[in-house]
Amino acid sequence: MNNLDNIAKTIKETNQPLIVTPRMLINAVGYERRSPNACRMIDEFLECHDLDVVPHYLNEWVDNEIEVRPKEKATKRLREDPIKRLGLLKAANTKPTTVDNSDNIQKAVTLMMLNNFSQLPVMKGARTIVGYISWETIGEAISKGETSQLVKDYKRETVRTLKRDTPLLRAIHEVYKNDFIVVTAEDGSPCGIVTTADISSQFLTWTEPFVMLEQIENLIRHILDGKILKEDLDKVCQEKERKPESIDDLTFGEYIALIENPKQWERIGLKSVDRALFVQSLNEVREIRNDIMHFDPEGIDDSSKVKLMAVGEYLTKLANFDDRSI
Repeated sequence: MNNLDNIAKTIKETNQPLIVTPRMLINAVGYERRSPNACRMIDEFLECHDLDVVPHYLNEWVDNEIEVRPKEKATKRLREDPIKRLGLLKAANTKPTTVDNSDNIQKAVTLMMLNNFSQLPVMKGARTIVGYISWETIGEAISKGETSQLVKDYKRETVRTLKRDTPLLRAIHEVYKNDFIVVTAEDGSPCGIVTTADISSQFLTWTEPFVMLEQIENLIRHILDGKILKEDLDKVCQEKERKPESIDDLTFGEYIALIENPKQWERIGLKSVDRALFVQSLNEVREIRNDIMHFDPEGIDDSSKVKLMAVGEYLTKLANFDDRSI
C-alpha cells in the first residue's frame, strides 16, 4: 500500500474497514508529519471516497493503529478533538518495562541500570499496578535496615496513573509534580510511562523551531534597521487599518515584500547578495513558519530544521557586517 488510492481500492473491494496508522496516511500523501497541507489532502481524500477514520488521525500517536472505514458504517462522523490528549505522546504509547511484586530486588536493580531508568512500575499480575520502585525507595528501605530480597519490600504503593485521554496540559503538571506518571489503557494495564525527561525532550521538539524562527526574524529586523523610510512601511502593510510605526510592527510576509522591492533592496545595501535567491529562502522560511503554528507532537521534519538553521546562520553572517558587504 503506497498511496491513498490503494487504501480506497482495498476498502471498496472488501467493503471492510482497513487498519492503518496516522503515519501511513501522512506518508501516502508525500509528507512526513501532520502539516496543514498533509491534513488537507487526507481530509479531501476521506471526503471524496466517503470514508471515515476512527479514532481521528489527528488525535492519536503517529504509529498507533486507526481504522479507515466506509462512512455509511460509521455511527457518527468524528472530528478532531479540540483538546490535546496525553495519548499523543510517544512515551504514553511505549509499553513500559515493569517488575512483579514477587520479583527479586536484583532483577529490578539490573533492569534499572541496564536501561538507565530511575523507576519501574511494580505489577501484581499482568494488569494491576501496585506501586513503583526507584533508587529513592530502595535507598530509603536500605537506610531503615531492610534486607529482603523481594521487590515488594522496596516499593512505594502510591503511584500516579493517568488515562491516555487525559488533557495534555493537566498531564504535564502531574508529571512535574510526581516526577513521572504511568499511563494506563482502558483495562487499567500500563501502556506507557511519562517522566520529566520525556516532557523536557518533547518541549525541546516543540519549541526549538519557534526559537529558530524568532532568531531569524530578529536578524531580519537588525538588517533592515535604519535602512527603510517610515512611509514605506505603510506601503507594504497588508492591513490598511494597521499603521506600523517601526520595523518591529511588520509581519514576516511584509519583511519579504520590502526586500522584494528593488528600491528598498538598494537601500538595504546587501550588494553581494542575490536578491532572488534571498527572497526564495525567506519564502521557504515563511512556509515553514505557517506550518509549525499548528501543534504537532512530532515537531518539524529534518529538512525544515536544516533550512531554518542554514538561513539563521546566513543572516547572522550578514548582520555582523556593518557595511552590509560580504
